[in-house]
Order: sequence, then structure tokens, then C-alpha cells
Amino acid sequence: MKWLENLTGGYSSSAKVVNDTLVLSLPDAKSPIVWRMELTEIKAAAFELQEKEGNHILVMSLPKGETREIAPFDSRAKALKALMSTSQALEHAQNLSKVAANDSGKTVTAGKNKSGAMAGLIGVVILVGILFMLTQIGPQKGASFSGGSAATSSAGPEGSASGAPGVPMSADDFLRQQ
Repeated sequence: MKWLENLTGGYSSSAKVVNDTLVLSLPDAKSPIVWRMELTEIKAAAFELQEKEGNHILVMSLPKGETREIAPFDSRAKALKALMSTSQALEHAQNLSKVAANDSGKTVTAGKNKSGAMAGLIGVVILVGILFMLTQIGPQKGASFSGGSAATSSAGPEGSASGAPGVPMSADDFLRQQ
């Protein structure tokens, strides 16, 4: 049978979901077909194999009892491969839609928002505490000198340190004026 696969190109059934559309490529069916279905239109469906007149047919069953034949196969193995490819594509699509929903923020729960806000609040409190401690560690103001003697007082021509602009003054006189 290897020579038959080489002769036909070795194609086999595959399925994938693209933009909420199930696409089945069934080149190994009796009549090769590419079949598509919008997943948003159909909320529930079952895919199954039915045997009719020696053919194995991939069928989609809808909840109302309606069935749609997708493609007939000459062997059960090929029909089963098509069924399993469909199953894997639908499972993969479900996982991708959950990831996309999480990325868009649609399924974020209130508990996660509250825990994130609480963690942020705790972080701010810790940061304020660290800043307060760092400011207390720094140099402290020295005690004011009281009752110091005026050893040298630079008095102007009138004999008083008035602190007028441009008149030299000692540090002690300057601090006494403060």
C-alpha cells in the first residue's frame, strides 16, 4: 500500500480551527473534500462514524436529531483518522479560546483583583516604612548653643552688627539674629 500513498501524494485527513471555523481537509475520502463549519453558529454537535453500504461515513449530529454527512471513506481506519483529527482540532480550539479569554481579561475573577490590590497596598506601606527609617538614620540636628560668649564681634562703624547687606558680620552675630 506504500506505492498507493506515493501515487496519491500521501495525503491524509487533517483538521484545524481557524478564527472560530472548523476546517476539515479530507483528501483520503472517496470523494476528496474540504469542509468548513462556523463554530459560533453551532453550539453543540457530535461527530461520529456510521456504516452504510460498505462505506464508513463521517457524520455530524446536531442536538435536534439532524445529521449531516461530511464524507464517505472506503476504510474504517481512514474514517477514524478523520474523526480523531476533528476531535484534536476542536480540543485545541477550546484551549486557545480559554487563553484568549484570559488575555483579553474577560475571565478575571474578583478574588484575583482583590488580592492584587491588597499586595499593592502592602507594598506601598512597606515602601513608606523603609523611607521613614532611612530619614531617621541620617544626620540629626545639633543642639542649639545657648549662652555662648561673643568672643569676637565685628561691629561696624557705629559699633553694632546691623546685618545690613554688604557689611561683614561674625557667624556668632549672624546666628544670634536668627
